[in-house]
Amino acid sequence: MISHIFKILWKHKKSNALIIIEIFVSFLILTAVSTYLFKNYTQVSTPIGFETKNRFMIIFYDNSLLDSAAYASKIDLLKNSLENQPEILSVSFGNVVYPFSYNTWASNTNINNTKIWSLGAAMDENYAKTMNVPLLFGRWFDAPLDTGAIDEVVVNEAFLKRNFNGVNMVDSLIEHNGKKKIVGVLNNYKYNGEFSEDEAIMIDYIGRWNRNAQCIYYHVKEGTSAVFEEKINKMTASTMGITDFEIKDLEENRITENKSSWVAITAMSALALFLIINVAMGLFGVLWYTINKRRHEICIRKAMGATNMNILSQFVSEAMGMAMIAMIPAALLVVQVPLYSLVEIPSEMIYTGLTFSGMFVLTMVLLCSLYPAWKASNLHPAIGLKEE
Repeated sequence: MISHIFKILWKHKKSNALIIIEIFVSFLILTAVSTYLFKNYTQVSTPIGFETKNRFMIIFYDNSLLDSAAYASKIDLLKNSLENQPEILSVSFGNVVYPFSYNTWASNTNINNTKIWSLGAAMDENYAKTMNVPLLFGRWFDAPLDTGAIDEVVVNEAFLKRNFNGVNMVDSLIEHNGKKKIVGVLNNYKYNGEFSEDEAIMIDYIGRWNRNAQCIYYHVKEGTSAVFEEKINKMTASTMGITDFEIKDLEENRITENKSSWVAITAMSALALFLIINVAMGLFGVLWYTINKRRHEICIRKAMGATNMNILSQFVSEAMGMAMIAMIPAALLVVQVPLYSLVEIPSEMIYTGLTFSGMFVLTMVLLCSLYPAWKASNLHPAIGLKEE
């Protein structure tokens, strides 16, 4: 039966070639779109690791005094002024790796031929309280009691998975640009938003660099008016003596950053939908044309005893056969992507997209072929024979 179906497809290869090419191209694009959507769904379904509602940050762009005692003194004075505001619940320092900045500090350390890699960030002891950062294990670091104390750091779970095979390293000492003591583990920390990857990160205490804060975070009470932001703006300018800074609402920042990702997802989904409709209409048209052209063949088969189910299954099988001819080489091409690491996407997501696309295309082909095949199966033998 299978060989007979492929013989029929080969006999009508000219009329089937276009639809096979359409399915081939659409299957590749649908696999790419599915993989992209699965990747983004996985990312957006995991928390970013900190709160953005009612959180603001003051970003300083003038770095000329960043390491000076004068700058440290001014920044401490500004922090005290912010903490004295009744509308503010908590204040914290941070370095240049602040939320939605896309700034990156990466470091590598080789220990006994083992590479330890991570992104880096620096915060103070109040950051977890200010930004409501949940910890999976351990605690947030404290301010060191003296300059000779071992650096306490917090890492995320991705850091442990990448560098220590997921082993819980809380209270362990490691060599990573100096001796560090891991005191806490975050579940997630995606400082660039929901659509960013949860990469390995280590958060140090910012006081090791003379409080060279490029960012100050503060948490305001629920319902604080927008007028308060203007008050903070004037206070910052007068205290720091500079105007090269910006106050950002983290919740608005998060929404803005997500818009570009949603636009890309919508555009790719629209493209995939257009191709699916195009292929469905093409397949339906080819099958409809085939039935009208092969009425005589269908009626002879029915006159020789073929049942309605025999005719229906033949045309459905031919349609599924065309889909398989198109999908098998396309699937072989897709499999090369994870094998040769052509894109930075986990292989399981690519295989998930491939499987979903294959099932979707086969279901679409089945549904598109059922009605034309049903029409063919209901042809009366006398109709085709009389026309002939």
